[in-house]
Amino acid sequence: MHASIEQAPVAGSVTITVPRNGQRPQRPATLTVRFATLEVQPPRHHLQRAKLSPVTLQVVLATESNPPHDTTPICWLLLTTLPVNSFDEAVQCIRWYSFRWLIERYHYVLKSGCHLEQLQLETRERIECALFDLFHCCLALIVAHLSSSL
Repeated sequence: MHASIEQAPVAGSVTITVPRNGQRPQRPATLTVRFATLEVQPPRHHLQRAKLSPVTLQVVLATESNPPHDTTPICWLLLTTLPVNSFDEAVQCIRWYSFRWLIERYHYVLKSGCHLEQLQLETRERIECALFDLFHCCLALIVAHLSSSL
């Protein structure tokens, strides 16, 4: 799959913001974008291969050509069933994927800060209290994200 998408023409480039992580500061990253439609065949050794149809996927490859000298370059191979017929649609997939850092932080806060997995949501009152707490966690994350973007 990597070899196939690397043969696709460069559609353009886009700059994203890589958020800070621990000691690493926030930084811009310019990504070269390629996209193509590929058909993925069922696994050769699948027991019911004859009953399975190939899957048509849109593939977007976003690679960073000039990262800072002490940084691993970004290389995202994104697969989707959404239509990707233009550079703008490929960039939209990249932008959505770039939000994964925020989503990962949100899940971390829910699990570690709010102890979501340990809540006993068996009564209406407990569910209401949990929703109230989760609402405040969401607000805190939004404020944290906005303040880190400034």
